[in-house]
Amino acid sequence: MTVAPAVTTEFTLPAPSFPFGRATSYPPTVQVYLERFVPLTGARIPFLWVSGPGIAAFERHLRGSELVADVDARLHTEERALYAVEWDPGGETFLDGLGEAGGTIMDAHGNDPWAFTVRFPDHDALSHFSRFCRTEDFPVDIGRVCTAAEHPEIAPDGGITSRQRQALLLAVEGGYFAVPRETTLEEIADELGVSPQNTSELVRRGAGHLLRRAFVGLVDEPVIAPVEAGPNPE
Repeated sequence: MTVAPAVTTEFTLPAPSFPFGRATSYPPTVQVYLERFVPLTGARIPFLWVSGPGIAAFERHLRGSELVADVDARLHTEERALYAVEWDPGGETFLDGLGEAGGTIMDAHGNDPWAFTVRFPDHDALSHFSRFCRTEDFPVDIGRVCTAAEHPEIAPDGGITSRQRQALLLAVEGGYFAVPRETTLEEIADELGVSPQNTSELVRRGAGHLLRRAFVGLVDEPVIAPVEAGPNPE
């Protein structure tokens, strides 16, 4: 029996056109990253990473949204914050429709527009999602669509986990790779809320995986599946 291959697609959606976008697109100076969450249907409490000037205004806007039931600030600095958000069940029609089509969000970030990388179990599921968007008038702009067999070098998040990505973003923005260094693993660990040892593993694994992909064909070491550092770095 032939098994239909999973399909990964990238698309953008204007923030004002769907409830989640409207709740997370103010002010325009902030950038928001959505942690992966499964399932899309039923109760969900995703984590939002927010960076840039205007975080206080973003939090006020988020708390005032009719879509939001509760907001818990897990980490808060002048330039970066981590929120655990409980959404009103049934209030987010776009994400509900995406979940009913079998989509799994691999990456989502933005302000306006929002950019998504979503994996569907097969082309039929993607077609289901496309019909849903047309029926509900969601102006989705679909970009690349591929299967692992068609583009084996392509992986969501560059093949790194969302936690590795956050550690690398903090390291780059803080100047960890600058000469001389402008931040330390301890400072990055404080922002992530994990130990310096876990932070070191997140940075090394994430950077190593991205570098192996950048030099694909030039190194013999195979690309392995991403692994979070430590037993539970969350």
